[in-house]
Amino acid sequence: MASTIISGARSILKLAGKKVALATGVSVNESVGFEPFRPLDSVAIVENIPVTYDCSMSADQVVAVGQDPTQTGIMPHVDLLSILTQPELVAELYDAVSGTLVLKVEGVMLSSNNRNFRAGQIAANDLTFVARLVKSSVESNPGITPSAGGGNPTGSGINV
Repeated sequence: MASTIISGARSILKLAGKKVALATGVSVNESVGFEPFRPLDSVAIVENIPVTYDCSMSADQVVAVGQDPTQTGIMPHVDLLSILTQPELVAELYDAVSGTLVLKVEGVMLSSNNRNFRAGQIAANDLTFVARLVKSSVESNPGITPSAGGGNPTGSGINV
């Protein structure tokens, strides 16, 4: 029986519905910001009030000659109109063994692309994204248990 524990070797990253080719890692961050409430007559915090929800994503990918994130529409061309009109994307992380959606990140937009070229190492793109919402597999598929599958995650490679 296959393990239900996912690893990088069995993870598939899709961006805008297309598999990200040459991806070597992905990180998704969620945070809730709190504002401490102190009444005028006290120095003690009475309550921490949630005031913000923030999320972001970063992905690592090896660099291939002749392939660039602007060619795939993930990064806008460097002109004002392209930057102002770049679309929001959806990122999805799948378990390649079961086909189950593990994580969905909505409202993804590339904010930076850091390229690294070093002696003795494979060149890499470090892509950083802003996002609006992160959903677990349960939140993305209400009424469907993770073991029920989520379709076939394989697809055409997208060369970011």
